[in-house]
Amino acid sequence: MPKLKKISLATRSSRRTIPTPTDGKYETHIERIVKGLALGYRRNQKGGVWFARRHEEGTRYSFEQLGLADDLADADGAKVLTRDQAVQKAREWFTEVNEHGAGITKRVYTVGNAAADWLKTQTSPTAAIHVNNDILPTLGRYPLKKLTKAILHEWLQAQGEKPTVRSQGPNSKVPFDINDPETRRKRRDTANRVLRSLRALLNLARSNGHIDNDSAWVTLAEFPKVAKQRTEYLTVEQGGRFIEACPDDFRKLVQAALYTGCRYGELCNMRVHAYDTENASVTVMQGKTGTPKVVFLTPDEVAFFDEQIKGKQLNDFMFLRIDGTQWRKDHQRERMKDACETAKIEQHITFHNLRHTFASLLAMNGTQPELIQRQMGHSSARMTARYSHFSPSYAATTIRANKPSFAAAS
Repeated sequence: MPKLKKISLATRSSRRTIPTPTDGKYETHIERIVKGLALGYRRNQKGGVWFARRHEEGTRYSFEQLGLADDLADADGAKVLTRDQAVQKAREWFTEVNEHGAGITKRVYTVGNAAADWLKTQTSPTAAIHVNNDILPTLGRYPLKKLTKAILHEWLQAQGEKPTVRSQGPNSKVPFDINDPETRRKRRDTANRVLRSLRALLNLARSNGHIDNDSAWVTLAEFPKVAKQRTEYLTVEQGGRFIEACPDDFRKLVQAALYTGCRYGELCNMRVHAYDTENASVTVMQGKTGTPKVVFLTPDEVAFFDEQIKGKQLNDFMFLRIDGTQWRKDHQRERMKDACETAKIEQHITFHNLRHTFASLLAMNGTQPELIQRQMGHSSARMTARYSHFSPSYAATTIRANKPSFAAAS
């Protein structure tokens, strides 16, 4: 073996100082990682190669080729590796060899295991749907340490063209044409949402120490420009008519949505103790993210919640149906349609549009986006921006009122 030379292997620029062999004799460079394990680098005409070197005994060593160095191409975490990725792979190989030699059988932690652990922290039914329908069938058996960006990219592309559940099966009556622009947009939008669930469960696995880096998914790009902006919302006048058009038990749920911006599931599961009478606020544990948010109430809204908690214990449900049972999935659908017809509202308004109304009216009244973000419980300003739409008449009036006049200067 050629004489070892000391040189920094951390960056492309430092490795470029190594001369390219012209006679077939390469230079070998070694960097110690831990006792018994070193990272090796050899440069040839086509760039560098990473390998791991394990000390056996005396002057005996074993070697494992890890992949190409990112000298000429960007790293993909699989075939082309940065120095840090090569170190990680070397550590994994070193651990596997040592455990095999000691007769240790180590449980492989898979995407399926990560998904199961993540679902324990989630209350939203969407999380389970994403996992069971879209993540486990393809990725469930993959060990986390074997995931690469290339694997996840291929999975995401397939998700973007995957038929809906309703359009699958011999008796399906729902047409599915991926070449239709709107169908393709919807599927890619759904694929992006599934990817966010995948990222969330992988990030939890990393924080729990099951994987050391997030290189496989942290820079994986979503499908661009496929999210449909949610522009449907009620004006204050429409909101009043809509409330009056609802039956008594459902009216309370609708009012709470317009007052707090909470999701339907969050209101169905809201307990009396969520209402803080001293601070005039409602604390909600969000079903979608599992994080709490605090919504501040006006005096009128305080009076509404005071009425809802009368005669109830702290752990009682805040809102119940007229027969005393809990609100469940899809109980709201027909009631929303009926209320729209009664109130003569032509837009297609779903219960989620009540949440959108809450945010839109705050924005139109001049509320800072950062405050809206907190009230909505969004994890990023990007999500808040999707809700903060302005009606054309409001935008036109506001801009005209705030434009300077140059008439006097002429």
